[in-house]
Amino acid sequence: MSHIEEEFQRIERENGWNTLFRKLANDHGVRTLEKKNDIALLSMNRGLNRFRDVLPYDDTRVRLQRGSNDYINANYVQVPWANRNYILTQGPLPTTSEHFWQMVWEQNSRVIVMLTHLVEKGC
Repeated sequence: MSHIEEEFQRIERENGWNTLFRKLANDHGVRTLEKKNDIALLSMNRGLNRFRDVLPYDDTRVRLQRGSNDYINANYVQVPWANRNYILTQGPLPTTSEHFWQMVWEQNSRVIVMLTHLVEKGC
């Protein structure tokens, strides 16, 4: 079993996702109430979000390099104690799967880890 699988299982066993989120936010001095999601809320981008309350922050969002719209529901996340950088994104919708794979290609992502159900709200 890989280190990431062991860590994932440990977090799952301990119901530690909220703790991990708080640790990441505290380590970065993030105050989520002060972060903006204006780009995600533009009318042309609203339909590209799976959920209305899970939006990328403007200052750390991933920007697509090609196409007429650079928006994708994804954020860069740094985890200093793991010496790694990540991209957190929603599971792609039928209308955003091309954007998802474009982002994977453009960002030269080597690993994809899915932490959600295969089907969410029928999509």
